[in-house]
Amino acid sequence: AMEYLSKFAKLIRQNLDASVESKISLAQEVKMLENYLDLEKVRFNDVFDYEITVDEKLDVLATKISPMLIQPFVENAVLHGMKGKESGGRIAV
Repeated sequence: AMEYLSKFAKLIRQNLDASVESKISLAQEVKMLENYLDLEKVRFNDVFDYEITVDEKLDVLATKISPMLIQPFVENAVLHGMKGKESGGRIAV
């Protein structure tokens, strides 16, 4: 419970910080996705693994995107793709 609460609090802080910005770095977005997926792995009892790959040509600190641009797609993959799974789930971003 403490691990879950800690991860949840971190994710909420990141989301609140990002929500006041018009653009965030790709590195920030990736970190938020990692924290979100770590949290969901705990919630779904580790029935899935995930991998986030960023093209090495991109400068993740200089590349700016709208906050939470990718997260809804990942959330959809977790909620619908992992529903009913008992093991072996995989999410690739």
